[in-house]
Amino acid sequence: MTPQLQPLPDLLTPTDLADYLGVHHNTLYTWRRTGRGPHFTRMGGQIRYPYTDVIRWLETRETPTEQ
Repeated sequence: MTPQLQPLPDLLTPTDLADYLGVHHNTLYTWRRTGRGPHFTRMGGQIRYPYTDVIRWLETRETPTEQ
């Protein structure tokens, strides 16, 4: 039986995104501080990553496969 992937929420917490990307949450902090990560927003002092911005950011990091 194939496990079902759960849909991600429209706004990801840093923990959600770190788990999704397979990186440590400190990596996200570094990316935020240096401007290298996906767009984020603060809501009531909490950091959230819009899902659509994360996908766009990931697409800019794709590398073509060698043929």
